[in-house]
Amino acid sequence: MDGSGGKERKRDGMFRMLDRMQAFLLAAYLFFIGILPLAGLEPFGVLSGSMTPTVRAGDLVYLKKDDIHPISTGDVIAFRLSGGSFVLHRVQRKENGAFVTKGDANETEDFSPVAEDQVYGKMVFVLRKGAVIYDALRSYRTLLYLAGYFLVRGIFRKGQKRKRMYRIG
Repeated sequence: MDGSGGKERKRDGMFRMLDRMQAFLLAAYLFFIGILPLAGLEPFGVLSGSMTPTVRAGDLVYLKKDDIHPISTGDVIAFRLSGGSFVLHRVQRKENGAFVTKGDANETEDFSPVAEDQVYGKMVFVLRKGAVIYDALRSYRTLLYLAGYFLVRGIFRKGQKRKRMYRIG
């Protein structure tokens, strides 16, 4: 025996662990980038702390745009300001056909009510610190990394099969 069996087992164990990590990364990628948007959920990264503790800066919220479930008091909505930026605040009440909103961390209600045509969507769920993860998953580097890993792993597997076949035969 040449003593390389221990090294091979160690390498195989390392590849099994890496395979699990890659499978998890691929599943997360498919779920957050593919499946959720197909279900009509749109991700938004949160930049400010006006909704703390419900939603914090760096969190990722998924919004649902639908007319089936009307917006009611207590819902967290994203709406577009006249300058084009988005705000995520809670509906306090409906008044004269518009929504009066307020950030959970704010002392006072928002200055102007939100018209229904300004509403972009209603928050469905929050992923703590998910904005960073989402941006990383969405990056072209992640796709290149996944493709490169599976290519290299395939080359190593082919080499392992040849080696095992050679030893057995």
